[in-house]
Amino acid sequence: MQRNVGYLDRAIRLGAAMACAAVAYNREARDVWFGLVLAVGVAALFTGLFSFSLLYAWLGISTRESRPGKDQ
Repeated sequence: MQRNVGYLDRAIRLGAAMACAAVAYNREARDVWFGLVLAVGVAALFTGLFSFSLLYAWLGISTRESRPGKDQ
């Protein structure tokens, strides 16, 4: 599993995960939007923590800078 999420992309994803967690926590009505916000937040959290996006891998995209001898 080669890392394909760069620093800025990772920071944005972790910020989005925290925002989704705050929205999901503060929602009074637990409806379909709660599940959607929670799913997006969990996906953003895991892709940010592990610096790997399955969608990026499928599409052949990488926002990570390549550094000789330091990758992976």
